[in-house]
Amino acid sequence: MKHQDLLHKMKNFCAYQERSEHEVERKLKAMWVDPDQIAEIIDKLKNENYLNEERFVELFVRSKVNQKRWGEKKIRQALAHHLIQSSAITREILKIDPEQYRKNLVYIAEKKYRQLHDLPPDKRLLRLKSYMYMLGYDMPLIEEVIEPYEQA
Repeated sequence: MKHQDLLHKMKNFCAYQERSEHEVERKLKAMWVDPDQIAEIIDKLKNENYLNEERFVELFVRSKVNQKRWGEKKIRQALAHHLIQSSAITREILKIDPEQYRKNLVYIAEKKYRQLHDLPPDKRLLRLKSYMYMLGYDMPLIEEVIEPYEQA
C-alpha cells in the first residue's frame, strides 16, 4: 500500500475515535508496514493533531468513569496496556470528581446487590465486594459503601 493511502487510512482510523499511539502502531504492524514508515506516519498524525496522547487519556478516563463506572485501578491498568506514561495517567485520574466516583460505586453496589438476591447474605456480600474490586475500586472505599448492606 502506498504511503499516502496508509496515511489516509490512519487519519480515518484516528478520526473515528480517539486512539493511542500504541493502537495506531499495532494497526500498522498488522498491515505489515515497514517500521520506518510507521514512525513517519505516526509523526504526521501527531503534527496534524489526529493523535494526541493527552486528549486520548482525558477522554479515556472520563468515559470509563462516566459510562463504564470503572475504578481507578482498572483505568490505570487499561491505560498501561496502551503504553501511556504513568504521570499522564495520574494527572487525569486526579481530575476525577470524588463525589461522582463514590456515586458510581454506590450505584454499582445497589444494582449488583439486587442481582444477587438468591444468594445467602454472606456469599452475597462476598460476591459484591469481589465484583467491585474487579471493577478497580479500592477495598477501603468498597467496605465503606457496602457497610449498610452488612447491617441489613
